Amino acid sequence: MSGASRPRSDRSVASRRRSLRRRFPFPAASDPFARRRLPARAAFRSARSASLRSLAAACAASSRSFSSSRRRSSSAFWRSLASRSSLRRAFLVSRLIDPRSRKTENPADLALRDFRWQARTEAPARLELGGSPDQNGRVIFEPELETLPREQLRDLQADRLRALIGYVRERVPLYRERLADVEAGDIASIDDLAGLPFTRKDDLRDTYPFGMLAVPREELVRIHASSGTTGKLTVVGYTAADLDLFARVNARSLAAAGGKPGMLLHNAYGYGLFTGGLGLHYGGERLGLAVVPVSGGLTERQLMLIEDFRPDVIACTPSYALTLAQAFRERAVAPDELSLRYALLGAEPWTEAMRSEIDAGLGVVSTNIYGLSEVIGPGVSCECMEERAGLHVNEDQFLPEVVDPDSGEPLPEGEEGVLVFTTLTKEALPLVRYWTGDIASLSSLPCACGRTLVRMSRIKGRADDMLIIRGVNVYPTQVEATLLELSELTPNYRIVVSRTGTLDHAEVEVEVSETFLREAGTDSLSDELAHVHELRGRAENRLRDRIGCSLQVTFAAPGMLPRSEGGKLERVIDRRAAEVNA
Repeated sequence: MSGASRPRSDRSVASRRRSLRRRFPFPAASDPFARRRLPARAAFRSARSASLRSLAAACAASSRSFSSSRRRSSSAFWRSLASRSSLRRAFLVSRLIDPRSRKTENPADLALRDFRWQARTEAPARLELGGSPDQNGRVIFEPELETLPREQLRDLQADRLRALIGYVRERVPLYRERLADVEAGDIASIDDLAGLPFTRKDDLRDTYPFGMLAVPREELVRIHASSGTTGKLTVVGYTAADLDLFARVNARSLAAAGGKPGMLLHNAYGYGLFTGGLGLHYGGERLGLAVVPVSGGLTERQLMLIEDFRPDVIACTPSYALTLAQAFRERAVAPDELSLRYALLGAEPWTEAMRSEIDAGLGVVSTNIYGLSEVIGPGVSCECMEERAGLHVNEDQFLPEVVDPDSGEPLPEGEEGVLVFTTLTKEALPLVRYWTGDIASLSSLPCACGRTLVRMSRIKGRADDMLIIRGVNVYPTQVEATLLELSELTPNYRIVVSRTGTLDHAEVEVEVSETFLREAGTDSLSDELAHVHELRGRAENRLRDRIGCSLQVTFAAPGMLPRSEGGKLERVIDRRAAEVNA
């Protein structure tokens, strides 16, 4: 059939083929150099099932076989062969090991190129902005990754883990030393991760400020930091690709929490060195939300903006959400008068009883978001509004483990231990097996939302926040959950730890409810009053039964204990060290 009579669709196909040939010319029979290049092509076909080193050697040998050929056409030939991941890696390595290649490349540059290529091109195509609701009105921001079948997800994780090991060994001095005996090819599956050493916060402090970076400081586009107990900050750097990832995982979280394009987000997380504000800000914009960057504090202004702007979603700490709910109640503003529908809360541990009070006080469906600066910030995991029973970990980016707090051995699903994360695609500050100190468990049971990502339980507490009172391990969240079983008490509490002689003593200060005082007919909280004495006895007995430790309970009037002003609320006042020094 002649070209003129060829159907339009055939002409389009032919046109595309010609365009591809112009971009990636392949040896033709009329090409005088084809005879030199065809043996190289055959050599690659026979070596596809060989190891990476064998492929690299094949590349180097093939490169020498046509070194006198036209460089331009041979380069195009190599690009056409590099479409498969193994062949591309072999090609890159061959350029390194062959001294007769036209250009010698730095191993660190090759590691960066391969790492970026693995993280970007082997993942399925992703949505660039927003997301389309499904038939139930739900939005999954990146469904091709968030609903990936588990076996395919494990394969993707293994590929990225291998690329990560090669990347950090070449570019991070600490890992160059610790992983000296580990090759990327040694990682057969993600199960091999358990044999690698942990990274701890002290490693970041010891290399302060930029010693853990895998890229030159000049390539950073943002620096965040979290507070440290030793006076030194934990510094976290981001490349442009890291910020893109930061926005994506927060867009996923907002979508899981009920957010949809076109909604208004009241962002009351703190801006600045803290990662919360900017993380949710750019995640909201990526999802297609309009963001009000109000930041934390100035509660009166927050109340005014919520009433005037009428946002759909609020993001803040759970303690501050409780502060806002109580402030609206004092203003006689009922929950159904507010426009808020969803709340994305995190940055501190909280309980189901506290969730119930926030939901009722603000008229919202609240979900839990988790993150830590060292890994990325908020967006490491988030609950879905369908079940609110565990936080979906974005494990295509952050590979989770739960290990025994003492031995460091991996624990099976369902058992509580220390959360450990490996960042699979972060460029500036990649971390291998980062010990978070947070206590939780993992579950891969199916979820009603359709996401296949593993779920982590609500954080029970931090291993370093755990109190040991007379030999008993006590987490503040256990105390909170027990107190809120009594309707006469509120979530406003704190634990004061002191030492008398050689014995530790813990006192729980908690506010009573306004209803309790109103029904008693007096504002006095003297223990001589029968109703106060009876409530104190019930609270102390319940704490002893639930925790196994005797804690003294002291009541405070409503509004007497500190409130959150947007940041994390300090629940534990430990005076033991000060008393010993005194």
